[in-house]
Amino acid sequence: LSDSLGGGARTSLIIACSPSTWNASETVSTLRFGQRAKQIKNKLRKHVGYGGTDMDEVLLKREQEIESLQGRLLAAEMESRLDRG
Repeated sequence: LSDSLGGGARTSLIIACSPSTWNASETVSTLRFGQRAKQIKNKLRKHVGYGGTDMDEVLLKREQEIESLQGRLLAAEMESRLDRG
């Protein structure tokens, strides 16, 4: 449950309870759920994007790889056109 409610955003939970004895077990279950959700405490952390993370390095390498492959593809297409005459 804490994983679902985690993160840096504020979360509100509204539970619906019935005064009818017909719905007593459902109401008790809902109240217990609300009590468990209320006790969850999250540590807030500021999201600073991907700056300085390993993902930046991976992304940069992939972008360089894409540029290299696009250059090789262009060179191969030009060579193919020259071979055809």
